[in-house]
Amino acid sequence: MKIRHLPQWPPRWTGSAGPLPRGNVGVLQSVEWREDLQGRRDVQMTVEYEGHLWRGLYPASGEIRAQVGEAVLTRLYTVLLRAVSQEVARVAELEVGADTPTAMSARP
Repeated sequence: MKIRHLPQWPPRWTGSAGPLPRGNVGVLQSVEWREDLQGRRDVQMTVEYEGHLWRGLYPASGEIRAQVGEAVLTRLYTVLLRAVSQEVARVAELEVGADTPTAMSARP
């Protein structure tokens, strides 16, 4: 499955200045795990768009997390980590299929 086919992809970007990114725009700058107090993980991404940095979380809700599942989320993290410095539009075309290796060792 391509990243762009994941439910609610791309994430909602948040930041403080400049035009708000909409859709698959910008350049992926960083990817990391974010874990909440209940131990649920999200993939936190930073993109550069029109000279400003923006952050997004995926998945954006528990409902989407349940739809996607931990295995796909882990594969997404791995694919995104390898795609840092690429255009988000290009990243959206990458596969997060069952044959994508995982990066469980990267979990905090």
